[in-house]
Amino acid sequence: HVIRFCLGDSCLATHCEKPLATLEKKLGCKMGGTSKDKRFTLEKVYCLGNCALSPSLMIDDEVHGRFTSRNVAAILKDYR
Repeated sequence: HVIRFCLGDSCLATHCEKPLATLEKKLGCKMGGTSKDKRFTLEKVYCLGNCALSPSLMIDDEVHGRFTSRNVAAILKDYR
């Protein structure tokens, strides 16, 4: 699965750094890398067109808005 994490202006303004750090820790890889189990690749993008619900990420073709450190595990479990 490819995870595209938005680092656009709106997502940065809503403090996407914390959820990103949680996501990187959960996956065991940094931006641009692949998880240890080879199930996820984490890429950065600069707009997903979901600014009203930022911070946002896209997994494969599905956009997830209002991404927080608390909902990382819940979102990822749907892709295991």
